[in-house]
Amino acid sequence: MISSRSKLVGFSRLDPWLPEPESLFPLVALLALLHRRDFVATALKRPDRWPVRLDRLPAAVDTYYRRHEVWDDSCVYGHVEIPGDEHWDPGSLDHPALFSMVRDVLAAKEVDGEMLSDNQIEGIEFTNGMRRYLDSPANEPAEPGPNRQGFRFARRIVMHIEGEPAPAGFEPERSSTEDMDLSPDEQHPGPVEERDSRRRGE
Repeated sequence: MISSRSKLVGFSRLDPWLPEPESLFPLVALLALLHRRDFVATALKRPDRWPVRLDRLPAAVDTYYRRHEVWDDSCVYGHVEIPGDEHWDPGSLDHPALFSMVRDVLAAKEVDGEMLSDNQIEGIEFTNGMRRYLDSPANEPAEPGPNRQGFRFARRIVMHIEGEPAPAGFEPERSSTEDMDLSPDEQHPGPVEERDSRRRGE
């Protein structure tokens, strides 16, 4: 795959991986373009039952489980999933991380005729990082930035909540109405009163 300045050379691996930044970023931009312009059915989905990590080799064989009964789904596939192919690239490409980056690019678009600011885009990336932690706690983003910061922020919050149980007998303190001017009690008719009122012609 060739971009204007980068060449993506993928070496299939069993461990989850991403290309180097000089190839990864053009790939993300290309996927976002294909998805946004509807040139492909989707650039953001894999079959739900497929794990990120290949569990064994050889993988490019018709008996491998990732080849079975998926071709009616609109998903992203690699050579390893193509029947009759002998290549098993891209191996265990970290699709969740890749899709998260594509979503960040897709989110950076015009809203009501105005482009989102850099701060707004970083906020979206930060939020995506938190969501990524909740979806996949062991899948921390490899690249530094707002996405990884959001991931780590969500992890700290969850660990803090889980590590700090409420004290025994804890009851929230209720606010007092002492010295407050209270409105008089309001009375509203119920269904019976309304029916009787209609009968009386009121």
